[in-house]
Amino acid sequence: MPDEPKKLRFTQRVNAEIESINSEAMALAPRRWDPSKYVVRPPREELKPGEKRPPWRPKELDEEEIIRALYDYLECTKVPILKEFTSSLFMCAEVLRRKADKNPNLGLAIRNALDKKEASLEQGMLYNKLNAIGSIFSLKQLGWKDYMDVNNRIEISQERKKVVDDLVGKILGSLPQSDKAD
Repeated sequence: MPDEPKKLRFTQRVNAEIESINSEAMALAPRRWDPSKYVVRPPREELKPGEKRPPWRPKELDEEEIIRALYDYLECTKVPILKEFTSSLFMCAEVLRRKADKNPNLGLAIRNALDKKEASLEQGMLYNKLNAIGSIFSLKQLGWKDYMDVNNRIEISQERKKVVDDLVGKILGSLPQSDKAD
C-alpha cells in the first residue's frame, strides 16, 4: 500500500499540469462575442392555452453602452461586421448611424471598427487566409476601387484666363512681324 500515496501524488501532479495547460489555452483562445451582457431577453413564461405572449422589445441602449459593446465586439472578432453587431443588439444599422452623427465618440468607435475590418481583410487577402474575391468585394463596400481614376483637367478661373490672354497678347505684340507669320 505504500505505492498508493505515490500514485495519488503523481495523479495530482498530472491533473495540475493539465489544468495549467487548459488555463493557458483558454487565455490564448479568442473570447466569443456575448451580446447578452447588453441585451437581456426576459425568461419565457408558461402560457395557458389560448393566451398570447406580449410583444417583447429590447431596452434601448444609450451611446456609451453602445460604444462599450462595440469595443467588446471588436476584441472578440477578427473581421468586424457592423450589421452583425447591430442585429445582435436588436438594433437597426441606420439607427446606429443616426446616433453616430450626434455623438462624435460613437462615430470614432464605428470608424475604428471599419478600419479594423479594412486592415483584417487586406491582411487576410495578402496572406491567403481569406478568400480574395470576398475580401475585394468587402473592401469595395468600404470605398476601395480596383481601377485608377486620373483627372488631369486644370480648372482656370476667368480672371486668370484674362491675365494669361493679356500676357500672350503682349508677347505676340512684341515679336517682330516675320516671327508672327510663322
